[in-house]
Amino acid sequence: MHIPSVNEIKEDKPLPVYSHFGAFIKKRREELHITQENFARKIRMDRGHLSRIECGKPTLSFTN
Repeated sequence: MHIPSVNEIKEDKPLPVYSHFGAFIKKRREELHITQENFARKIRMDRGHLSRIECGKPTLSFTN
């Protein structure tokens, strides 16, 4: 699998890994009848961040 460099990433195109992973998370969450808000709370994640993952949009992470 080709991992694109920072220069190859376009904001309007999700990375394949994110879209497959996000689709899996969303499908499983819906099968369990858990709302996005409740699931995000259970895993201690912002709902907006979870939404971006489920939609296959790359997210940024900053560490110290």
